[in-house]
Amino acid sequence: MKTVSTCAIILAVMLGFTTNVNSQSLAGHWTLHITSPDKSKDSSLTIRFTDETASSCISGQWKQVVVEEFKTSDKNFFPVTDPLSYMVEGQQLTIGRNGICDAYLHLHGKLNSEGADGSYERFGMSGGKPLGAFTLTRNR
Repeated sequence: MKTVSTCAIILAVMLGFTTNVNSQSLAGHWTLHITSPDKSKDSSLTIRFTDETASSCISGQWKQVVVEEFKTSDKNFFPVTDPLSYMVEGQQLTIGRNGICDAYLHLHGKLNSEGADGSYERFGMSGGKPLGAFTLTRNR
């Protein structure tokens, strides 16, 4: 029985360490650039990832994204002034507007040593629609 308890403690510590590594690897300021498929619309944001829990209409352990600065060609293209949140699962990063139920806007991409890139899409009760692509790079 003692071995099971020790293993459970070690597993809990390892899982906590993994979470902290992900949070620490996202420390600092990042540039998030989103474009429409035809490149006619774009938004650029300087953001920070926090460890603070975000409110969300969708399940998951969402944390707050702070927008420091932004430029956008169309304020309706990407919600630069709405509360944003993020979640990391393995190497998958999702950044989204999750506070407006059934009108979600998400950026999905795979984290790498330089940041991430991936897709921008809308989904909700009426289905989903691709809206463009994004890149995320660490500010130096």
